[in-house]
Formats: sequence, C-alpha cells, structure tokens
Amino acid sequence: MTTNNISIKKNKQENFMQKVNKHSGVQVNSWNDVNYQIAELREKEVQILAMQRAYDDEVLALQKKYMDPKQQFKDEAEFIKGRIKDFCDAHREEMEDSKKKELANGEVSYRKLPPKLKCLENHSEDSVIKKIIKLGKSYIQKFIRTKTELDINSLKKEFTERRIDEKFLKKLGLEPVIGEGFNIKPNP
Repeated sequence: MTTNNISIKKNKQENFMQKVNKHSGVQVNSWNDVNYQIAELREKEVQILAMQRAYDDEVLALQKKYMDPKQQFKDEAEFIKGRIKDFCDAHREEMEDSKKKELANGEVSYRKLPPKLKCLENHSEDSVIKKIIKLGKSYIQKFIRTKTELDINSLKKEFTERRIDEKFLKKLGLEPVIGEGFNIKPNP
C-alpha cells in the first residue's frame, strides 16, 4: 500500500470518528432538546428514505439491463425445445423403443411422469374432502390430514378477559409477557 493510500484511509477513519463523536455528545435534558432531536430524527429519516429510493432505482435499472436479454434467450430456448419435440413426436418410431435417440450433440428421450391428481372441472379440494367424509372413518383416516397447532390468539384472549390465569398458563408451559413500547413519530 502506498503512503498516499494510507493517508487517504487514515483521513476517512478520522472523518468517520468525528461524525461518531459529534453524535455521542448529544444530550437530551429538556423538552426543547427532545423537540430539537425529533426534528433531527425527521431529517435523518428523510435522508434514509431518499437513499433507499435511489438504491431501489439503481437495482431496478440493473434488473432491467440484465433480465430483459436473459428472458429473450429463455424464450428462444423454449421455442427451440418445442420445435425439437414436434419433430421427435412425428418421428418417434425411429427412436430406440420409441423412447430415446442418441445424437452427436446430445440425446432426446421420453420418460413417464409420476401420476398427478387434479380436481375435475366444477370441483374443489373442499368438495372432495366433503365426499371423503361421507364415505366414512376409514377413508377419512387414509385420505385427510389433520393438523394440530397451538391457537395462541385464543389463549391470549382468554387471559386478557381473565377466563384463565397466569397459574393455568404456567401449567401449560407458557407465561404472559406484558410490556410497554415506545414510539417516536416526527411530524411530516
């Protein structure tokens, strides 16, 4: 590292420390100080927002620059795959067992996909569940999943409305956490 680079780095560090020390001496001893600091806070939040917007604009510009050409190549690759598949469909009898053909630049092949299930038109997953329930318990146990999860909101409501107490919650392995938040909201 050259002497010039070292002095530049040292100046940056000193400049940073001056900024840190400037803010570490801030004292709030009166409501006037609070009011002044809220104005400072608002100014910093506006600066943060402006920097975030500039950052977002730069990110979008980069995405546009690199994603648009990439999407074009993806579309072209899909078009080529479609043309190859159309040809292979028309000449399937020339493939080994009607499934595979090895060529100098690669191979093409067909494979059986695993079965999928989809709802018939005018049917939904809920209607299928209702029909399975009508078939009876053995079908329900085989084909319907039940999920058990803790309903924290109901427990909080019961505790808030004093239907259950802290002792009951502790038996369950829970404890209430009650606190107070603090918020500073600068005027726009």
